[in-house]
Amino acid sequence: MRRSPFIWLGSGRTRRRGVARKGRLLDQAARADLPVPSGGILLDEFYQICLTEGLAEQVGDLVVVPDPIWLHEVLYQDVRFPRLPQVVAVRSATAVSADHARLDQITRLDVDFYDPLQLATALREAWTAMNRVNDYQSRDILVMEMVTSQTAGTALTAAAVVQDQVTVITSKPGEERGSFAMNRLRAFQRKSGELPHFAQRLQMLLRGVRRTFGRGDWRIDWADDGQICWLLQVH
Repeated sequence: MRRSPFIWLGSGRTRRRGVARKGRLLDQAARADLPVPSGGILLDEFYQICLTEGLAEQVGDLVVVPDPIWLHEVLYQDVRFPRLPQVVAVRSATAVSADHARLDQITRLDVDFYDPLQLATALREAWTAMNRVNDYQSRDILVMEMVTSQTAGTALTAAAVVQDQVTVITSKPGEERGSFAMNRLRAFQRKSGELPHFAQRLQMLLRGVRRTFGRGDWRIDWADDGQICWLLQVH
């Protein structure tokens, strides 16, 4: 029996399927019940199936999808990829590094992954971008529900520093953008009531990140929807 060419985040199957660090960390975070948006990883096997069956064609680096409706039918009826109720972000599941920065630049946001044309466009652009990275071996693609965020940014938590460094990139009215240092919560410690509500939720998220991954140096991409502070990426 052919193994499924996708992995659901939180299944714990990314390591044995050879998924790169970026996808593995999100899978581990979801399995540890950290707030990771619903999603999955379409593995390189799916790309190879598409080439073999004529669902996709590769001309040099360029990938073409001749029939988006056919691709849609195979993904949802044959492969049985779950239908996600929200629009999604589609990006490479490879590790983030300077050599692969352009892979992150082609991330497609707000994709209706159940729409055949949007599905085909997002996948062919991601596959084409990965083909253009010369040392790229695997074409795993991360598909994850979008968060309707009020506030979002990055956070750096480092073992050698007693405070976490937070950068707010987008914010709701009345909240300032910019960077600030935030005290680190210890186990069982209450969140800091003097902080904005999103920062209190972020404190809890960062404590969960350290509990899950250890006391290393981590960069977190996060988005807060007013109720939950979501973990979007771990570097």
